[in-house]
Amino acid sequence: MPRSGRQQGRASATLTVMTWTFLGKLAGLVRNSLLGAFFGAGVLQDAIQAALAVPLAINSVVNVGLSTVTVPFFHEDPQDAPGLNTALTRFVVWAHVPLVLALGIFAPDYLPYMFRSLTPHGAHLASQLVWLFAIMLIPLDLTALWTARLNAVRRFTPLSAANLVRSLSNVIVLVLLRRLGIISTGAAYMAGAVLSLLYMFPSTRPFPPPTKETWRRAWHAIRLLPTQMTSSVVGQINFLVDKAFAASLATGGLATLTFAGQFLELPVSLFGSSLATVLFPDFAQHAQDKDAKGLIRAVDRALYLTWVATLPIALLLIGFAVPLTSVVYGYGRFRHAAIIATAAIVAAYAISLVFRTMQLFVARAFFSYKNTRTLAYVSAAFIVLNAVLDYVLMHLIGAPGIALGTTIDGALYFLISLYLLEHMLVGRHTIAVRPYLWTLLAAVPIAPLGLLLSQLGFVHGRLMDFVLVIVGGAALLGLFLVLLRLLGGPRGRDALNLLARVLRAPNRRIAALRR
Repeated sequence: MPRSGRQQGRASATLTVMTWTFLGKLAGLVRNSLLGAFFGAGVLQDAIQAALAVPLAINSVVNVGLSTVTVPFFHEDPQDAPGLNTALTRFVVWAHVPLVLALGIFAPDYLPYMFRSLTPHGAHLASQLVWLFAIMLIPLDLTALWTARLNAVRRFTPLSAANLVRSLSNVIVLVLLRRLGIISTGAAYMAGAVLSLLYMFPSTRPFPPPTKETWRRAWHAIRLLPTQMTSSVVGQINFLVDKAFAASLATGGLATLTFAGQFLELPVSLFGSSLATVLFPDFAQHAQDKDAKGLIRAVDRALYLTWVATLPIALLLIGFAVPLTSVVYGYGRFRHAAIIATAAIVAAYAISLVFRTMQLFVARAFFSYKNTRTLAYVSAAFIVLNAVLDYVLMHLIGAPGIALGTTIDGALYFLISLYLLEHMLVGRHTIAVRPYLWTLLAAVPIAPLGLLLSQLGFVHGRLMDFVLVIVGGAALLGLFLVLLRLLGGPRGRDALNLLARVLRAPNRRIAALRR
């Protein structure tokens, strides 16, 4: 395919994935808003978030592992992809049986130990919920595996639509079964996982029996999973450590930190996961062609565009943390004190979304070369560093200190990983990291300012908060365009060209339909 055709295809695919992802994450925010309105930010909410914490962390790690390690294997031999998918599906199902049993049986032991703010009643409720959330892992991880097979042939829509199906199912079931109390939460998450799997099933058929050669390739992929999951676990383990430290502060600390962290999911998924999903097959193609310089150029363009897109969002989260939190969560039993506490953590987390999003591209560049050990070693070191930073800063400024420690840790993790990637591929430093270093240095004075603004923040009423959010959105768009204009250069032009192709994609589709 000509280069212009590939670029147009990537732009169209990126827009499609971003649109479905945005709708899915928006439905997820509605779900979280309902959880806050129904259960507040106290004992019940802590029980829900404690029960969700470990299963969701496991799901995120396994999800990334299955959807990245297996893509190069599906891409290498499309004819054998159905048999390989069958073999890996069987492995995922059988591997989850002991995992589900362990999570459910030992929940009464590890939950009170990890989350010390849980009351005895809250720990009992969380132990019951864990069974539902643990069983939910099977359909969720199967969805991730089937997604990898489709991504290998550049079919991106089914996954994004499945995420929307899952989030909408969560909302509908949560509303319908709210009279059941927190059990409705487990039912809602389970229904969403099962329905999203059923939605994916027609796109992944057939499931032919795997041959001996297929099983050999499957075991090769499976052997790579532990080191790859270790290299992708850093973000989830850090967030899990954050939750454990927050739960040790006071009742409601776990709930407010979890809700604050959800603000990062929308921009990270919209600008990071969507674009990384579309570009990963191209990364794998560069690796298969032994084109290290081409891969570095592709990573450089992706990092620059992501940085320009996410930095204004981070600044918006810092400056408008209180009205944003009020608009999203300020309903029902989610009171004023919970809004202010959540907003302070949002401001401390904000800058981390820039580096967390860019890290997705660096990780996928490593995975495209089937190199999982390097990031695994680096991840282990930064998990320890995050725990130390969380502990020190928590005792200085409370729950926002936990988020600030994770922000610093994530920025350093990205910079070290990028340095190692360049030296692995081309043996020298080629990507200009000055804008990313300035972002890290600017976070030192900006983050405390955001904390101060959030502590002085006042919930002005629903209408005024909506107005402030709209004003902040307009400022975000203006800052995005100013950054592209001022920074310019070849990477700026590449970013503008990609943005223009993405925005023109709907017009090309409409014209094609008319013809």
